[in-house]
Amino acid sequence: MRRCAVGLCGSCVVACAVLQLRQLQLLPEDPSPMDPAVRMDVSAVGIYVQAANPALWNQMYQCIDSVVQAHGGPVDVFVSTLNESVAELYRSNLTAASSRLRRWEVQVLENRGADLGQFFQQVLREPMDQYEAVLKIHTKKLELWRNYILENLCASPAVVKRALEALKDPKVHMAGPKEFIFLGGKATFSQAMCDIIQCRTTKVQLFPKQTVQAMERAWPLLGQAVPLPPARRFAIVAGSCFWLRGHSTALAGNFTANLPRLLGNMTLAYRPRSAHQIEHAVERLLPTLVYSSGGLIARLSA
Repeated sequence: MRRCAVGLCGSCVVACAVLQLRQLQLLPEDPSPMDPAVRMDVSAVGIYVQAANPALWNQMYQCIDSVVQAHGGPVDVFVSTLNESVAELYRSNLTAASSRLRRWEVQVLENRGADLGQFFQQVLREPMDQYEAVLKIHTKKLELWRNYILENLCASPAVVKRALEALKDPKVHMAGPKEFIFLGGKATFSQAMCDIIQCRTTKVQLFPKQTVQAMERAWPLLGQAVPLPPARRFAIVAGSCFWLRGHSTALAGNFTANLPRLLGNMTLAYRPRSAHQIEHAVERLLPTLVYSSGGLIARLSA
């Protein structure tokens, strides 16, 4: 992304900031640039890492380091894992970096609901509404997915700066990897996504009937009193790694209060490729909450 030069006149700086925002693709299709007068500050950043697989910890740590380098304000880090010996490894790494972090904690949490279940357990302990920007990442097993996701979310300080810049727009409530964001109940894998993950067909439905049924079961568990939005307002950030506005109005109200009930319905000792379960529904419901409430989802690219 083009940078604004130091020493520009005031009006030129504003024009350059608008140009930078245009380079961020926003969803739904809303080409209107952010008004510099309503920019929001991004002060505190919270990083929530679900690191069940220690073999992939270095990539998680690289993302943490990129956020610290990119952000001049306070950064808090919360890491979850499944056993104490792995937790000690993470603690030793974070201790070495503690002078650059405002606060950090490594927690051994229940193996329930895969990465989203771990994330919700973390949020219950450390509410995300204390942060202007939240980064959620996990040690996703599928290498091609994981590498693309992290490359476009947090693998370098430049990418992190683009994400934080996107979240300064009050209309943006979420940001994800460019080719992994899909809208509408008829969405299937795109050719661009298949080129990245080397899938055999683009005919993979992201909202099949059984998954929508799971979404209908999970929706009230999120504390939503209104019906599930229509299919045209469905959204997913595939891979469940993303940036999020911590105090998003889409997640306000009863969301956090209802997390224990939601967790109680998630799968214990989750196994991969067990489709149509509550955790698969919630992977779709968080972006759907944002999209259906009028919030924008920014597409990020390295």
